[in-house]
Amino acid sequence: MKATLGLFLCQILICIGCVSLDSQAQHQEKKLNVNSNVQNQQKKWQPATYKGLIMGTSTYDDMLRILGSPEDVVPSEKERKKDKKFENSPLQEVWYYYNTDGEIPGKVIVGVNHRTKRIIRITIRPQDANLSKEKVVEHYGNDYVITRYSLDDCLGDWDSAPIYESPDGQIKRLEYREKGISVSLGDKDVVNHITYESESPGSSESKCKDQK
Repeated sequence: MKATLGLFLCQILICIGCVSLDSQAQHQEKKLNVNSNVQNQQKKWQPATYKGLIMGTSTYDDMLRILGSPEDVVPSEKERKKDKKFENSPLQEVWYYYNTDGEIPGKVIVGVNHRTKRIIRITIRPQDANLSKEKVVEHYGNDYVITRYSLDDCLGDWDSAPIYESPDGQIKRLEYREKGISVSLGDKDVVNHITYESESPGSSESKCKDQK
């Protein structure tokens, strides 16, 4: 009887030990995931490369050489010459439209600074209106971070205002910072567009607070 009781107590102690080890393992895994996310968040943005075109470095001529003639240009050269405000602004960009039938088919929009002729960014608007976040991760990999942004309202409206990192922001991005790629996510994490950036799409904090 004593031997049976001793064996029973031993089994209980082993089970408690197993639960304790399992709990420790889960805690350690969560800790690793948090640390991994923090490390990703701290990674520096690198200029993206698209088919050999380096954002912020490659030029309009490089675009023509690699991608060929665009299907459309916005604004057109005629419209640019009419708009004196556009011609005098160092920030304005011209959008050159292409189609792509690659792994993520859709419209490719190349944004070129109209004065320096350097490529600022390249945006892919997926042909599939329901392209999922999972499909993009399959293509680009798991080394990403999710970042939320808010608009700096005092510096423009929804279309033109810059964005800044904000935990409660309405704008959700899946980012491959070391690749320079930013993926805009909408409802149910459907992909709105994929952008190859020359730098971070937003600032680390709001600039409007300095104007209040």
